[in-house]
Amino acid sequence: MIDGEFTVVPVVESFGSQKPIGVLRILTAALPPTPGFVFTLGFRAMEARPGHVPTAPYVGAYKLCEVAMQYDESYIAYLRQVGKL
Repeated sequence: MIDGEFTVVPVVESFGSQKPIGVLRILTAALPPTPGFVFTLGFRAMEARPGHVPTAPYVGAYKLCEVAMQYDESYIAYLRQVGKL
């Protein structure tokens, strides 16, 4: 749905789900012309050790801090780094 200069999309529980858990408002003009991207949630680990570089998925308390638009290639590289691919 377009709302003025923003595109508003539902955030759903999982791929293929119809259960909404929120919405995302994005500046329509800022969207790339082709859909080779994903949106990722950034979080701050509340129990992480300072200076520690993660090599596995984090499990513990966290605080959501941002949503980032990542191109497919950089997201795939991240998933490989944390052992998900």
